[in-house]
Amino acid sequence: MRTLFGRSRGSSSGDRAGQRRTRHWGRQLAALTGAATVLCAAAVAAAAAPAPRGGGTSGSPQPELALFDAAKGGVGDGSGTVLPNGNLVFVAIVGSGTTATVCVLHPGGRSCAWTVKLHAYPKDDFSGIPEVLSTGGNDVSIALEDCCYIKNPADGGAVVFYSSNGAKTFTAEEGAGVIQSIGAATYAGGQDVVATYLSGGLDVEAFPPNPASVETAQASPRSGDDGGTGLSTYDNGVLLASDNTTNTYVEYAPSGSDFNSSGAYGSVGTFKKETVIALSGNALLTDINGSLTGAVNLRFFNGSSFGSAHRVPVPKTPDVGYFAMQDVGGTVHIFFEDRRNGYDITSETTRDGVHWSGLSVYNSAITSAQLVPVLGSIGSGVCFEADGTPLYGQPILDPQSVSVSLKSSTVKEGTSTTLNGTASPALKDQTVTLERLSGGLWYDVSTTKESSAGKFSFTIPGETDTYRAVVSYDPGYYLYGYSNSVTLTATKS
Repeated sequence: MRTLFGRSRGSSSGDRAGQRRTRHWGRQLAALTGAATVLCAAAVAAAAAPAPRGGGTSGSPQPELALFDAAKGGVGDGSGTVLPNGNLVFVAIVGSGTTATVCVLHPGGRSCAWTVKLHAYPKDDFSGIPEVLSTGGNDVSIALEDCCYIKNPADGGAVVFYSSNGAKTFTAEEGAGVIQSIGAATYAGGQDVVATYLSGGLDVEAFPPNPASVETAQASPRSGDDGGTGLSTYDNGVLLASDNTTNTYVEYAPSGSDFNSSGAYGSVGTFKKETVIALSGNALLTDINGSLTGAVNLRFFNGSSFGSAHRVPVPKTPDVGYFAMQDVGGTVHIFFEDRRNGYDITSETTRDGVHWSGLSVYNSAITSAQLVPVLGSIGSGVCFEADGTPLYGQPILDPQSVSVSLKSSTVKEGTSTTLNGTASPALKDQTVTLERLSGGLWYDVSTTKESSAGKFSFTIPGETDTYRAVVSYDPGYYLYGYSNSVTLTATKS
């Protein structure tokens, strides 16, 4: 019989290489507040949508960040990944646990482009986290724990559903391994690698993304209870972080290792009185002394050991929690809830733990118990609120910086001047709208397109007016970009 102290809650991944879910804060505060689990979280400040184009807008409302009902129904625990084509694949256990639902969204989509139902063996159910992994091109592998199917020589274990067409269809359920719970996953060495979560012991198992038989070997890198687990891929090897609810232990199995052999994993770090929050890429996030007030450390793995601990910046009067993290191309994105300020989602980024972006404050997630970002290669993506109804999605989009200037700020009436602008990043042929301020509202004047260098220009008539430029948003990737305003003064002589 398996020993499983609790099901893992929440999951994420843009690139599923070791994205880990929030622990401790989520479990404890959910009990205190009755908060529902949120599977994804960078709920950005929900500004009201502006009036129709041409009807006047005030400021820069960012309507593209509005929350949306992604799947028209509630779901349970789940995870997500972003495919090379930008499509986002999200899977969650629903209902009594006998079914997992796959939802695929196109970039910028506000509902599932299609859904697929995955069913457990008769009289069985899924538990833990359904871990979805992008395994190259259009290939998708979903690993779940199914108890207690008769095809497996053990009392339940890992099963896989595999797709070679971008999650449009999946193979039948196939037995994959004998591991007794799944709470973390990564893709390394051409294999799905999964690990236990909240179980009586730490186990790791690797198997093909489309298995033909059940793998019966598994590794037990250390003895003792597994209070929380994170997996990531580093230099084609497997980085494993776990804790015994008191101390964090990190092991590494280099590229080419037998990931099902306990001896492949060597200790690369022990951090006393800290527990695992998240592991992503080479970044490890830990909770100091089980704190509920935001004492969190970030460390980076260099291939043989971890560098110094960096305290994650939080507000001056901290009461924060529900931390989550994802490494995207070497930039670490950290999210947390500020409980003193309406449970607002707050985020920040760093590449080295020393230099940090400013704190960005987003929408309230007061009904959340976990924050799990699902970000693609440039740091944009979608967040889902799971374990509740409806299943909300929150766009996470990168900003565009736009600046404009007038060739001449003063002209004679009846003549004209040129407004020149630059947008960054440069998005060739992106629509740019010239807007004029009138009565406190902005109105469309004309449009043009960005050049490959992000340049654009408009001819401005010789009248006293204030202008700005707005670069259209790129669905699923970039926000609208709002420039500074400039004022042209027209004289009679």
